[in-house]
Amino acid sequence: MAFSPDGMRLISGGADGTVRLWSTRLPEARELAVLENCQDGVLSLTFSRDGQLAAWQGLDHAVHVWEVNGDTPRQQNILRGHEGLVRLALFPEEPHRLLTVDDRNWIILWDLASATKIRRWQLPGGTTIASVGCTADGRYVVAGTMGIVTVYRLYPKNKCSPSRGTK
Repeated sequence: MAFSPDGMRLISGGADGTVRLWSTRLPEARELAVLENCQDGVLSLTFSRDGQLAAWQGLDHAVHVWEVNGDTPRQQNILRGHEGLVRLALFPEEPHRLLTVDDRNWIILWDLASATKIRRWQLPGGTTIASVGCTADGRYVVAGTMGIVTVYRLYPKNKCSPSRGTK
């Protein structure tokens, strides 16, 4: 489950693949919409910083992006390109971007306007990532594997931020 940035909505996903959007306004908290029924279940969910978009990944290795700001939510993209299960999806500060990390140590930065990969990295190491986290700007990823936690800088220190055109 994930709350929208304003806390007024919640998105939930289950092992049955059903993704639901909820209003959290009390006393009339209620289901707003059933967004999708993923084929094999939902692993994790997230909202964009402005609450306009929601993304989740299922066992099909695809990342589903929906516009959830209006009365009728609608699918924006299905992003395909990971070979492993996507463990993290994060909307960095820059608009129209999504950062995803899979269990085969691949990170992809997506352009949501075109549904294309901007950049793809593979984290070093021979073990599968057990858990991951990311800074809000998408510059650093922290990965936990076999009792070791490592921080990776995704952009060189002396380069501009990704929103300023570096790759």
